[in-house]
Amino acid sequence: MKTRVIKPVISEKSFQQASRGKYSFLVGVSTNKMQIKDEIEKIFKVNVISVNTFKKLGKVKKTKGVVGKRADFKKAIVTLDAKSKIDLFETEENKSTKKEKSRSKVDQPGSEKKENKKDNKDVSVSINKNK
Repeated sequence: MKTRVIKPVISEKSFQQASRGKYSFLVGVSTNKMQIKDEIEKIFKVNVISVNTFKKLGKVKKTKGVVGKRADFKKAIVTLDAKSKIDLFETEENKSTKKEKSRSKVDQPGSEKKENKKDNKDVSVSINKNK
């Protein structure tokens, strides 16, 4: 069976929608809503309530007199029931825990060495300017 769901759409808007139980995916242009629903349920083992789709035509672009066209694509917005969730999309809670981890890395001794190297470069530049 050929995969009809190509990849999830990762953007700020899709993260906001994920908190409301709506997830965005790029799908094959000829794929219908029932095929999308069946495949999402099989891949992620969730219950799909509804599927909304729209097609986007590719832009026509010109480069050095040659006319080209970007690929057409179809986007599906899948609404899940309240109990289901897809872990590919991070929520605000996950983002805050990642920020805390990155802050703790700054306090480690390895980060001081990098700062010292930067200070040495600044000193050498200032000596060269004085000459």
